[in-house]
Amino acid sequence: MDSKSLTMLNDLHVNNTDSTIKVRIIRRWTTPNWKTPNDIYSIELIVIDDKNNKLQCTVLKKFTNKIEKLFTENECLYILNPSLAENRSTYKHVRCDHKIVFNQKTNVKKCTDFVGNPFGFVFTKFEDIIEKKVDEDDLIDVIGYIVKRFDIQCSTLSTGKQSKRMNLEIEDLENKQVFVTLWDSYCDQMQNFIEKNVDATNVVIIMQFGKAKWFKGEVYVSNSYTVARVYIDEDIDDIVSFKQSLVNKFDDVGSASEFSIGSSLVTSSQDDFLDKSNFSSLSDISEIKEPKSVIVVGTIKAIDKDIPWFYNGCSRCNWKVTSIVELDVESDGVLPDNDRKVFHCTNEKCKNQVISAINRFKIPLRVQDPTGTVTLTMFDRDSIKLLGSTADELLKNNDEFDGEDIIPKRFNTLLERKIAFKIQVKEYNLRQNVEYYTISKLSEDDSIISVLYQNFDFEQHTEEGSINFDTLDLPDEKEHSIKDSISSTGDNATPISSIDKFNNVTSSSSQLSNSSNDLLKGLKRNLDHFMLYGEDMCAQSSSKYKVKQEKDH
Repeated sequence: MDSKSLTMLNDLHVNNTDSTIKVRIIRRWTTPNWKTPNDIYSIELIVIDDKNNKLQCTVLKKFTNKIEKLFTENECLYILNPSLAENRSTYKHVRCDHKIVFNQKTNVKKCTDFVGNPFGFVFTKFEDIIEKKVDEDDLIDVIGYIVKRFDIQCSTLSTGKQSKRMNLEIEDLENKQVFVTLWDSYCDQMQNFIEKNVDATNVVIIMQFGKAKWFKGEVYVSNSYTVARVYIDEDIDDIVSFKQSLVNKFDDVGSASEFSIGSSLVTSSQDDFLDKSNFSSLSDISEIKEPKSVIVVGTIKAIDKDIPWFYNGCSRCNWKVTSIVELDVESDGVLPDNDRKVFHCTNEKCKNQVISAINRFKIPLRVQDPTGTVTLTMFDRDSIKLLGSTADELLKNNDEFDGEDIIPKRFNTLLERKIAFKIQVKEYNLRQNVEYYTISKLSEDDSIISVLYQNFDFEQHTEEGSINFDTLDLPDEKEHSIKDSISSTGDNATPISSIDKFNNVTSSSSQLSNSSNDLLKGLKRNLDHFMLYGEDMCAQSSSKYKVKQEKDH
């Protein structure tokens, strides 16, 4: 058929009554009749033309008798005299207000010369998903390689139907990560692949027609009912090209990173936290002699005001960035009016890469249990989860934050929250005797916290270090005075007795003596290097220091 007589999908109009389109079917499913659910009401198609335009197509059952066998996926067709109808579906599989429908005049013929994309992928950038530039009603395509997978979770739906899901974390070529949730048959598809390819590395997955959802600061892309398609390490051009780009990326940064699908399983929170051998009280952390991860439980009592709560991070790897103002001298030797600020990442892997900067959290939490108080640093992932906002959003929406020493009011929602933390005790902590630790994971699950409390008898620990006032022959008012002084011992303020009272302890920071406060502030300033250049990620130094640098330039 002459291509000049064909109409592209984007050019279809209600005024056209004799159009002919050439398309490939990339998705097919059926919808049941509401009155008689065992009967088919319509065949639904998603079709694509030579220029990668897509439209949904509805063919009522009464029009399919002679041509139903042509409606198979990957089949190429000429559709003559299609009609257009309103697409009133809440969830549109193609972002368009109309769809193709068949009527008595519509005819179909097989096509053998289709040259367009066989899949019609239009990949959405992870950065756009993370920054919520995608509408929740849109169906999107994503591609990335699997860096983590989680145990299959089974549940019972409100209808009584049993369901299961598997979560994956995938990463793109820009080092951005999103979670992918595979439900039911899609979960089975992934599990079958793993069982047959347990040693496969850097497995690339494509989800087509997925839906983006945001939950507790994390973004999830899940399959949309039966319409979504999942391609796992298949020999198709888009996956082959992605894998080659991934290899080139690892070569460029001098990395030999390989993520095996068999070893990428992440344990559940129950498994991760309820390991008795790794549990520690806050006071016992200082007795650790080698780098390791430990589990602690404590209540957030304050935010350390002497340490910045955000930093300027690399858009590619999250490490600290520095900014340099470049002055381009014009040909006549005159400096231009507009200076150009260039960002440089402190991570060697980003050397010579074009990067941008974004404000990220590194909140210094003062966490307390009945044995003492330490500072735990909470970075972007967990901070966004607890606060429901990014550092960039807080800074842009509040003009009063002209420096890092001003604590946002939203941080008050963190106070008095009892949390189980998985923290990293690093070589630097041991070598320099530094009691500032990085949070790698946290949980507010009451059942987990309850079991952890049973692993360490806090009440016994507290009572052993207290005076037995029942044996003292003192008037009541003196007894209360001694109790008050004993129960508040500077930075290691210990609540009296029971776990219930532990929840109501007031912050001890205001009870420090002036000399102790001065000493602590001095120590914190000397620890800036550790806070900025931890092993896992770098953070930004004081804004006052940055402003001075820029003025010096």
